[in-house]
Amino acid sequence: MDNTKEFKLELDFEGKHYSGSILPSEEKDNKNFPVFFRITIDGRLYAYICCGQSGWHDRDQKTGHNALINAIGEYIHDWYG
Repeated sequence: MDNTKEFKLELDFEGKHYSGSILPSEEKDNKNFPVFFRITIDGRLYAYICCGQSGWHDRDQKTGHNALINAIGEYIHDWYG
């Protein structure tokens, strides 16, 4: 899987459908995995998310919706398989 290209976000979560895009960062970790992802929902920037030792989180801590961040993180994980 190419981890440099933007891909679609189509996610149903807590009774709502989220549609947007996910753009991997150019910066990669030691396993060549993107360090963070730019999440756009409904044409607007939602968050930059990354995965740390405690799981997925909003890099800038602006959304306050950890459950949705985790769901998007799992979507990313599934995308890369």
